[in-house]
Amino acid sequence: MLSAVAEKSGTLELGADPARLARRAVGDVLKAAQQLVKEKDGTAERVHTLRRACRSASVVLDLLGSALNERAVERVQKVMRKMRRRAGRVRDLDVHVKIASELLGEKGQPRSLQREIEEERPVHEHALLEYVERVTPARLRRLRARLARAEETDPLAIRKQVARRAGRWIDRANRVLSRPLPEDQALHDLRIDLKKLRVSLRVLRDLGTTGTKRKEEIIAGAARHLGRFHDVATLRERLEARTDAGLPEIAQLIRRLRTEEGNSVVAARDSLRKLRRG
Repeated sequence: MLSAVAEKSGTLELGADPARLARRAVGDVLKAAQQLVKEKDGTAERVHTLRRACRSASVVLDLLGSALNERAVERVQKVMRKMRRRAGRVRDLDVHVKIASELLGEKGQPRSLQREIEEERPVHEHALLEYVERVTPARLRRLRARLARAEETDPLAIRKQVARRAGRWIDRANRVLSRPLPEDQALHDLRIDLKKLRVSLRVLRDLGTTGTKRKEEIIAGAARHLGRFHDVATLRERLEARTDAGLPEIAQLIRRLRTEEGNSVVAARDSLRKLRRG
């Protein structure tokens, strides 16, 4: 069952220092931000890398909060939230164009949607680059150095704390999966929970817990399918809100998107069955 994931034991002596794990996670954000500033070009890949690093680091800091400097964590989280939000706006536009092209092909892609996104993306890309240049690398580097607390923390207590958080995400996932037809919002929330759960399992492994890696891979697969569901659903909602939603090419794309939403949910359920069997 999923609940067994949070109960694995391990060797504390082999685990990494929580503050070092936190600095490493923020270091990934710093590296991605520096690359963006250096190239001054928010390509889809660079934006996705930055957004993913911010999300992972945010979960790590949240999980290890009691072992870190509270004020430094709060300030780093604030910077990463703003960065992730700006990167998310760019990433959503990139994904929407990609999905529309996949389902209809370049020739069938609604030109009005393409033009709309082409005009909107540079605005959000500029906002992202401007913010990243303002906060990195110096500010993030200083904040990262302040994450460690002056007093020592009990590694066993930290690992139990992370395991409890993982257990809560597992329980919430089970509640959603027990429903024959979960609502869209429940599936969106489950996607976020699974991403947090995957990071928490990785942190547990870094802290010395064994037997999590295979489950991390399964959870990543389920989260990827639910991510596809989220991307497709948000594009469908965007199209349904348009004044030209009744045009044949738009209506055709909306129908294809609804089918793809269902397929993504089925694929996610299949992945999570593997986790339960595991």
